[in-house]
Amino acid sequence: MASTKVKPGQHSLKSFGLNVAASLLFATPFLIYFYGHLFMAILGANAATLAFVWLLPPRGWKRPHPYSDQEYLRRG
Repeated sequence: MASTKVKPGQHSLKSFGLNVAASLLFATPFLIYFYGHLFMAILGANAATLAFVWLLPPRGWKRPHPYSDQEYLRRG
């Protein structure tokens, strides 16, 4: 059975990208408030970040099915 410990430096690129995208989405209203003249650039950055994250393949030791790969969670 594979080790369930995550070694340092083995974080998922997809999860990192999702964290960056979520942070940018959270900051968007504040950025628009303070830098309203860059409205379209801010929305473009959001769209580009989300498109990039969408294209990232899931990688890691439990991909693509993080829960069904655990033996005790499989049915029958």
